[in-house]
Amino acid sequence: MGLLRRSPQAPAPGRDAPAPAPGNGHGQSAKPVRAPKPRKPTEEQVVQAQDVRKRYRTGEVEVEALRGVTFGVRRGELLAIMGPSGCGKTTLLNCISGLDDVSTGSVRIEGRDLAQLSDDDRTRFRAERLGFVFQSFNLLPVLSALENVMLPLLVLGNTENEARPVALASMDAVGIAHRAQHKPKELSGGEQQRCAIARSLVNDPAIIFADEPTGNLDTGTGGQILHLLQQLNKERGVTFVVVTHDAKVTDVAHRVLRMDSGLIVKVEEGGAA
Repeated sequence: MGLLRRSPQAPAPGRDAPAPAPGNGHGQSAKPVRAPKPRKPTEEQVVQAQDVRKRYRTGEVEVEALRGVTFGVRRGELLAIMGPSGCGKTTLLNCISGLDDVSTGSVRIEGRDLAQLSDDDRTRFRAERLGFVFQSFNLLPVLSALENVMLPLLVLGNTENEARPVALASMDAVGIAHRAQHKPKELSGGEQQRCAIARSLVNDPAIIFADEPTGNLDTGTGGQILHLLQQLNKERGVTFVVVTHDAKVTDVAHRVLRMDSGLIVKVEEGGAA
């Protein structure tokens, strides 16, 4: 696919914005704007994983990476999955998001059994209803930040004119709209991850899966990204499953699943509970 046509650069938040009026035009002071009330998870299960097992075979050696994992993710929840390297965290994320098949067990997202979908239907379902954020950002270097965020909408058949304002709004939501015309190499690591988060939001997904979203960032920038996920969760009700080694995620999560050797060994309340 060739480069998308360029649009005029979006202004930075606050740049050239008119100053707020001191009153309401009738001689009265304007009422203060209240912050949006934080949203709470519902009891509705967006993801239902039942006795999920995943086996890999190398020659005559079989490794069971997941050994019977059962849990659910509530709509509006920020769920963290933590554990030592090799415990099965990323394997679990890949299985519950439809990126990989389970060996046995079942995974349902919004009531749809992923195993019952054809490859094409599953790909379409991921594009329409799921969002993904990765440690390495996965931005296309030849495209601008805006063009990267527009891509999921274009894949779904939207025109550029339809996709552009939606993508800009998504970028504005994560504080990166003022960098819309910059290529990934011109962005800092934190800005690249914000761009990737904007891309994951652009199709209004049922859930966003984030695999080590702070893994390539310094401590301070990683903390900002976790705060951004928490803000999107509280203010917009975005559902997240976050796989991470970052201990600070416990402060922003509703629940933390601790894994070891392919099993969930402990479930803890997080700071947002």
